[in-house]
Amino acid sequence: MFAQSSWYLANLENIKVIKLISQVIKDFASGEIKQDSSLFNCDLTLEEYLLKSYYKTASLIAASAKAGAIFSGVGSSIREQMHEYGKNLGLSFQVVDDILDFTQSAEQLGKPAGSDLVK
Repeated sequence: MFAQSSWYLANLENIKVIKLISQVIKDFASGEIKQDSSLFNCDLTLEEYLLKSYYKTASLIAASAKAGAIFSGVGSSIREQMHEYGKNLGLSFQVVDDILDFTQSAEQLGKPAGSDLVK
C-alpha cells in the first residue's frame, strides 16, 4: 500500500503536498511505535493517547484537508485552518471509535467488539 501511494505521490508534481503526505507516512510509523511501546500501560496520559491517535489517524485527515487547500490555491492561513480542522476531525473520529469499541456489540460495530483493545 505504501509503495503504491508513494508512486501516486511522486506523480502529484506538487512539492508541498509531496512533503505533507511524506510526513504522514512518517507519522504512521511513529504512531505504531508509540502504540507498541505503551502496550498494557494503564498510566497513559491523555496527551500521550491523543498524540498516538494523531499519528495513527488524524495526521492523514489533517494532511488531506490541507492538501486540498493547497491544490485549491488558497492562502497559508486557510491551509493551516484546514489542517487544524482535519486534525480535530481525525482525533474526534478516533476517540469515538475507541469508545464504541468498549460499548457496542460486534453486530453494531461491524467488527469484533474489543478488537481495538486487544491490539
